[in-house]
Amino acid sequence: MESFVIFLLMLVYVFFRVAFGKLKDKTADDRTRHLQGLELVRQKKYDEAIAYFDKVLQKDKNCALAYAVRGKCRLAQGELFEAIVDCNRAASFDHCLAEAYLDKGIALFRLKQYTESYLEIDKAVWYTRDNAEAYRWRGVLRTELGMHDKARLDLEKAVQLGDEHAGYYLLHKGGNRNLIQR
Repeated sequence: MESFVIFLLMLVYVFFRVAFGKLKDKTADDRTRHLQGLELVRQKKYDEAIAYFDKVLQKDKNCALAYAVRGKCRLAQGELFEAIVDCNRAASFDHCLAEAYLDKGIALFRLKQYTESYLEIDKAVWYTRDNAEAYRWRGVLRTELGMHDKARLDLEKAVQLGDEHAGYYLLHKGGNRNLIQR
């Protein structure tokens, strides 16, 4: 009986927190707050974006978005180990941040750590079911790991979601008749 009352109180508490906006997605709020930095990344001004998000992290050391975007910039600049560190930090503050898992997985792939990369990219697919790039990378990794049928399915899903790179990979780079046939 006591546990039932505690459960009801917790349920009421969560209801009121949600109803009055106390349970917010901090990362979503950070996306609207840091549009200037995100625009720098979109324009491929990675050094400026890193400087921008370094300033953000000086003020808020728990900003998952800042770590994730800085990791993305470092990945683009080829600083793979630094990208992995930033993506780990981002995921530690927001475990649902799919882009951090994806970027970490890409960095690990470039370091030829395919199994570890697969685990990270699989998380990215799990948290965003509509991310064509995540499906493409998982398909490429599954090819590397010998899972050709599953790789083909991932690459086809990426194509359905509009990823032209996955289509090219299916037709030309697969190197395996299982990927090309259908």
